[in-house]
Amino acid sequence: LAARGEPDDGDGDGVRRELATGGHLLDVAEVFAELAAVLEASPRTAGATKAFRTKGTIRQQRCYKCNHQNDDAVDNLAVDELARSAPAAALVLAAKFNAPDNVEEVYRSAHAHAAKSCDNCHKLQACKVDMHLLKRPRALVLSVGWFATDADPDEVTSLCRFVERESIDASRVFSAEGRKAPCTLDLLAIVVFKDAHYTAFVRSADGEDAWTYHDRRSTVAVGDFEAVVTRCRDGPMLPYLLFYDALIADPERGLRYVRCDDGGL
Repeated sequence: LAARGEPDDGDGDGVRRELATGGHLLDVAEVFAELAAVLEASPRTAGATKAFRTKGTIRQQRCYKCNHQNDDAVDNLAVDELARSAPAAALVLAAKFNAPDNVEEVYRSAHAHAAKSCDNCHKLQACKVDMHLLKRPRALVLSVGWFATDADPDEVTSLCRFVERESIDASRVFSAEGRKAPCTLDLLAIVVFKDAHYTAFVRSADGEDAWTYHDRRSTVAVGDFEAVVTRCRDGPMLPYLLFYDALIADPERGLRYVRCDDGGL
């Protein structure tokens, strides 16, 4: 990544300077995007990031009252996302008050577009604006935005349990209309931040509730997800990236596939 550098320096010093801060100025979501760019630049690894990408268009719907289509409605505002973000505070509030009661709506609301008034019947906010999915992700990365590193341990606990408690439909993270055949994903890994240092908790590839802690080249067995919650709370370790996937182990071939309800792999 350091070799990529910044456009204005040409020698990698820009990224190196950020890496040298030990994480104080480094956004792990940006690092993930840089890693994806590196992978996409090589024919051998270009396909590795396709599973994470979401593509679609922002469209203004017809008036729900008179069915009029506004003249300024544009259906070609392209969207190409790698990792969707939401404030940690929104996730904590949802966890505490169960409103909304799912991760998908929290992230969708964080990127919601205001509904438009109808030019014909003049009904206020009658034309909803939503994302029309052209390609949904097969594996999902969600970014969590923290505004301080000294978060309340109880808030960290609430957030961790909320993002793991049930499967999510990847398409509904981006669009309220979703897809007819849902792509159900479960929490697979969490990248956490503490003391200017990023580490990760990763779930067992067979889908069992067994997690390991990864710190550079060190890997330590942690136990079930409640053990992960305890470590995050006691740190506190702040979740910054959430990875969701639907991994199915093939015991005979030792391979893993992503499976969606539409039959695709």
